[in-house]
Amino acid sequence: MSGKSHARSLSIVGALAVAAVLAACGGSSTTSGSTNTSIKVSKVAVLFAGVSNNRSFGNSVYDGANAAKQQLSSQGVTVTVVPNLNSPDDYLHQGTSFAKAGYGFELWMFGGAPDQLVAVAKQFPNVTFCELGVMVPPPWPKNVCTLSGEYYDGDFLAGMIGGTISKAHHIATVEGPAFPALTTEAEDFVLGARWVDPHIKVTQLSIPSYVDVAQGQAASNSAIAAGADVLFPAIDQATQGMLLAAQSHPGTYVIPQYYDSHSLAPNVVVTTVLLGIDGMTKSMINLGVKGQISNHDYHFKYAQAGVGKLAPYYNFSSLITPSLQARLSAAEAMLTQGTLTVPFIGTPGQGASYDLSQLPPLPAG
Repeated sequence: MSGKSHARSLSIVGALAVAAVLAACGGSSTTSGSTNTSIKVSKVAVLFAGVSNNRSFGNSVYDGANAAKQQLSSQGVTVTVVPNLNSPDDYLHQGTSFAKAGYGFELWMFGGAPDQLVAVAKQFPNVTFCELGVMVPPPWPKNVCTLSGEYYDGDFLAGMIGGTISKAHHIATVEGPAFPALTTEAEDFVLGARWVDPHIKVTQLSIPSYVDVAQGQAASNSAIAAGADVLFPAIDQATQGMLLAAQSHPGTYVIPQYYDSHSLAPNVVVTTVLLGIDGMTKSMINLGVKGQISNHDYHFKYAQAGVGKLAPYYNFSSLITPSLQARLSAAEAMLTQGTLTVPFIGTPGQGASYDLSQLPPLPAG
């Protein structure tokens, strides 16, 4: 898969009622053509990778789910959050258990279990299931939806920063078990770095866990030993291991994702790519409770609900020079205007080989 057709090629724009709801919460939708006639539900399960206080992906999901839980508790709605589910089998087992327990809507914030999603949905046709960042091939079960966002635009901007501030002209990514929506995070970071420095050296490493801090630290130490001085994670709380590695090597920086991580390592975290996962989670729970979920891809564009925006630079404002800031501002404007389209790159390694002539000229800085 490539290009933003990953999210938008699912079919025509969905029913006007659904589009109106999404406009209110900052998203848009496409549909496979059939609609789930779900009714209002009073029990929602939110299943997610990582833990609720990891200052990363899991933390962002938890914040959104908890905000919805507090809002809906007075209406008699139960919102149950289940963290630390890090494999497709985890979602298969937990999804089945909650469906048997009478939960009417399940939000799977994982992205790596499309086959399991379809299997459980077929077993429980009266329960609605929605998973983050997957491409479920049509025809979809009528009780399935997906959730996506153009967060990789923010990864591309982060790559522009990494490619500019790297004194070694060498960047590195550390990635967890691959699936397309995760892969594009690292690949578009690499592409953004190459846009500003076409000859930059790239090291890409993978680890078998999204959450193992020691593995994240070991991979980062390896990348730093190879010469990289700017690191980018496509992992969850294992990012903390990357911060530890960078802190022990002065002049090394990390640009994390998901949750503003500056306070965890203020000397190495230049900025964070904020994916807006909390807002997306809350919006989907509210739609599910109202029985307004259809089998669409609920797609949030760049900057809607904070998707893909960069956190402040804090004490690194001097590193992000006026020239770089001007270039970033110009790139953001191009994204908003549609003159710059960041490709969805679901295959590992293609960010380093992508033909730069397919991108518009780099704006002046």
